[in-house]
Amino acid sequence: MLLGRHSEALKNIKEMFQNAGIGYELSFQMLNASDFDVPQDRKRVFFVGIRKDLNFKFQFPKPVKEKITLEQAILDLKTSVVPAKEGNKTNKENCNIPNHEYMIGGFSSMFMSRNRVRTWDEQSFTIQAGGRHAPIHPQAPKMKIKIAA
Repeated sequence: MLLGRHSEALKNIKEMFQNAGIGYELSFQMLNASDFDVPQDRKRVFFVGIRKDLNFKFQFPKPVKEKITLEQAILDLKTSVVPAKEGNKTNKENCNIPNHEYMIGGFSSMFMSRNRVRTWDEQSFTIQAGGRHAPIHPQAPKMKIKIAA
């Protein structure tokens, strides 16, 4: 939203807040969830409108000093996870806890280009709604790109 190619949309949003009844003081800023105790890189633009007659200036919160790592958030998965079967078929009969398994291959080339595995001492990639682009468990093997000979 803050890129130049979206300048018209941003202008429209500002005008909508300005023209809404008594008018609003608009504040907006891009925040990353990982800066606010969420172990995930997730950048989003937040818009906050405060009625002008309230004479209040909104201040965005300050980021936390230390980010939460995957290890801090999901350490319990470290010893209870199992690899999926070949072809990424579920290995549910070997899971002590349902769905505690990780993919072992068969990734799309687009997915591979992003290397969706982060280590235990990092934050996760953005958790998307579609499973095809979900981050992979930190214990999953690192993705390797095969170069044709």
